[in-house]
Amino acid sequence: MEKEPPLEKILNEILVTQDFSRLESFQTPACWTPMSVAERQQLALAFVAQGESQLQQGKSAALDSFALSIEIAPNNPTVLYWQALAYSKQVQNMRCLAAANNALQKVAVLDPSFFEAWFVWACVLVRQGIFNSEPRFFQEADEKFVRAIALHKSDSTVALADIYWQWGLCWFFLGRLDGEAHDFHVALEKYRQAANLGLDNSLFWNNYGDAIAELSILVGRKDLFLEASEFYRNAIKLAPDEFQGWLNLACSLERLFEIQHEPFYFDDANDGFARAAELNSENVELWLNWGSLFVESAKSSGEVEHLYVSFEKFSRANECEPNNSTVLCRWGEAQTLCGAFAERIDLLREAEKNIVHSLEIQSDNVDGWCVYGNCLNELGRYFTDDAFYHRAIEKFLYGISLNERHSMLWHGLALAHFAIGELRNDVQMIEKAVRYCAKVMDCGGEAVSQFWNDWGVAQMKLAELTRDHSNIESAIEKFERAINAYGSESEKAVMDLEWLYNYGCAFAFLGEFSQDASHYERAVQILLEAIQQDPAYAEARYNLALSLAHLGALTDDIDHFHQAIEHFHLLVAEDNEDEAMWNDWGLALLNLADLVHDEMHPELSQKYYLQAEDKFKHSIALGGVEAFYNLSCLYSLQNNYPAAMHYLARAEQSEALPAIDEVMHDEWLEGLRQTADFRSFISLRTTKHEKENL
Repeated sequence: MEKEPPLEKILNEILVTQDFSRLESFQTPACWTPMSVAERQQLALAFVAQGESQLQQGKSAALDSFALSIEIAPNNPTVLYWQALAYSKQVQNMRCLAAANNALQKVAVLDPSFFEAWFVWACVLVRQGIFNSEPRFFQEADEKFVRAIALHKSDSTVALADIYWQWGLCWFFLGRLDGEAHDFHVALEKYRQAANLGLDNSLFWNNYGDAIAELSILVGRKDLFLEASEFYRNAIKLAPDEFQGWLNLACSLERLFEIQHEPFYFDDANDGFARAAELNSENVELWLNWGSLFVESAKSSGEVEHLYVSFEKFSRANECEPNNSTVLCRWGEAQTLCGAFAERIDLLREAEKNIVHSLEIQSDNVDGWCVYGNCLNELGRYFTDDAFYHRAIEKFLYGISLNERHSMLWHGLALAHFAIGELRNDVQMIEKAVRYCAKVMDCGGEAVSQFWNDWGVAQMKLAELTRDHSNIESAIEKFERAINAYGSESEKAVMDLEWLYNYGCAFAFLGEFSQDASHYERAVQILLEAIQQDPAYAEARYNLALSLAHLGALTDDIDHFHQAIEHFHLLVAEDNEDEAMWNDWGLALLNLADLVHDEMHPELSQKYYLQAEDKFKHSIALGGVEAFYNLSCLYSLQNNYPAAMHYLARAEQSEALPAIDEVMHDEWLEGLRQTADFRSFISLRTTKHEKENL
């Protein structure tokens, strides 16, 4: 008769072959009562293995297998540990994690020195914390990690570096939950210890990079993304065909591009997204962030084509996950920007549809309300209709009711009020815009350079309406903040030239207030820099010409007038239909004529008088009524008083006559004021004014 093989051999064969049907003959107490303690433990572990297999298959019979294992070897910490380990692998099953927790509590009582049990217990608690979003689990896990570290031995199968890695994950998820920077710093310290102990694993480096990235967002240190990107590169070196590493690297580079707008960050991020797409083209986060990269590029460079590319990316994201609120919101933002850049109402309308759909899906999405308000602001600008701005204000205020610390909502609110104030010349609306800009800064929005420019523009408009020069000085400070945010030459190359233009105009405005030549000199310097960067920037060249002319008038410097005239020549060569430009050109020539006038050499000024006359008449032919008064001044200087009176009357008829006080003190009209016709004109004008005010 063949001898029965030893129990140890039978159980080993069962574990190797996973043929758990052979355990049926061992289910009764009669089979295992005679066994030794060691044999009963081995049999119990075989039933634990069967239970683990049943768990993986989703069979409830696993509970019977685990119960039987406890019955075979009661109060055995090793059996309980392996049972807990089997439960812990079901990371998405809360009941299994709770069962693992309970089993490990018993192990800790039965064998307080069971190192592996403390480590697994800590990991289980971390999973429970993630599942339940409750800080207490992470706090309990931290206690277990401390105990595990104290019990760890050099010959353990679990490396000390792995413990620090998982400990770091514990603090990372706690930081995500409570938003405390301290938790992320603790997580980073644990990761640092793991790295110092030689841990070199692609998933570890991804986790390390994630902690840096989250901290940088939390504390506003976006420069930390550079360090995060290096950790993601480490992960890619170890696993070049792993999707998550490439996605993480691309996203970190996208953030770096948002900060510094360096072209190489854009190129590297774009390449990273492309590589990730080769590995997994069905990931919504990939397409969403790739599209956002092109939106940011369009914002910084003004390249509308990049917005069209972003549409393709957002469309792919929508295919991966239809009706995703964030995708629809970002897509709507891109369409809003493109509609604004390209003056396309169809895109603005399509943007509004996507944004509304996004908010129907997730009505508490604060960013969505901000984007909605921005879209309505652009519709208001397109139609020059303040009804859209009032609707935008409603959306911004609703968003603020959800999160009053959202700086971009306050920024949008400021822009809406400014737009209404500008349309209506409403001082109160402009004052509100300025106050809301201050609120942006209170909420941490000062890092956005565009905000400083917008605040400066609002204060410059307020100065125009109130004639309070202190607002201009404040505006200059704001423009400097916007411009100084771009430190390097490569960064300045993508800086919005409108900021430089506004900065120069603010100094010119201050020069008008103060009649201080140094302010005009600064304006000339800044506006000259703007047109050097973009020679086709007509508005900057126009205001440069005006500033040079004003500077010439203040300093009696002929060269400044000649420089101004040269710029007017260039401007008219590009656009000869601007009546205001012809009028201002004429004024520059008239000032020059007055400056060089010499009774002994009338020919010096005569040619400038003739040129000025030609420019004023050209302006009038184009519909410019301001030139009537200037022609009256020109003829007064030439002692041609009938012609001077004719154009003075034309100015009044066209409602282009300055205030009576200004007319009575204008040096160029000194000769005309001595005539009876002028005195009669002023008398009638004064009587008419008094009757109108009765």
